[in-house]
Amino acid sequence: MPRIIKFSVTILVSLFMLQNKANANTNSRDSVNYYLRESKKYSYSDFNKAKFYLVKAERVAKKLNNKNLIADVIYNFGSNYYIIGSYDIALQNYIKASEIYDSENNKIGLAKCLMGKGLIQQGFGRDKEALKNFKKSITICRALKDKKITIKNLLNIGVSQTNLNEYDEAYKSFKESLKLSVKNKSTEDSQMAMNKLANIHYMKNNLDSTIYYYQKVLDDSVKPNLWEEAYAFSGLSEAYLKKGDYQKAIDFGLKGYNAAKIVRAKWDIARSAEIIS
Repeated sequence: MPRIIKFSVTILVSLFMLQNKANANTNSRDSVNYYLRESKKYSYSDFNKAKFYLVKAERVAKKLNNKNLIADVIYNFGSNYYIIGSYDIALQNYIKASEIYDSENNKIGLAKCLMGKGLIQQGFGRDKEALKNFKKSITICRALKDKKITIKNLLNIGVSQTNLNEYDEAYKSFKESLKLSVKNKSTEDSQMAMNKLANIHYMKNNLDSTIYYYQKVLDDSVKPNLWEEAYAFSGLSEAYLKKGDYQKAIDFGLKGYNAAKIVRAKWDIARSAEIIS
């Protein structure tokens, strides 16, 4: 074989091997993202199944030694523990993920972790501190034009404002999050915003508007996840209790309690149980 042909074949083989290696890395990254997507499908309904996919994602991310992917997995562990009310474990994961994101100069990752830390503070009633973290996070997100996390921060800001009895400010935050989520076709976030708007109306004793928004979530063409469903059912129970319609209050309260039990969401279980009692 002439030397020129031999050299060309060697180059082609080398390129083929490099391409295969590149494809393998791409596929592995896709596998991490695939497992994260699968995990999110069960985040609000089956903690064990969500965790099962996160463990798979973690193995692939560690094999690749990709720090940003490893941090993504850790962050998602934190979010799943937050949903079921295990705030101590959630916080540990948010802190660990934020340290990795910081070392990689991943600003969106840091914004997510600031939001996560704020959620934990909110869970312990430290809403003024939580608001500081949410506002830091939303500033980063708006600068980077990340609409998804901006919407979530608006929801979280609204919740803390509600807890601080700043109902008018909270209403504006929820309305803005609803507008953005509808525009972005983010059904999960729009349902969450409607649930929170219903709660504001309840606080203001606007019971018809309360029932309207909760029912709108339950009647949505896209079925809400069990977390939002539990919140809406319990909210309806609360509204009908205040109206004096005890049978409807019991019926909706039991539905909320059962949905919360499936999700294993401690806060929602406690809320629904208190309303029923």
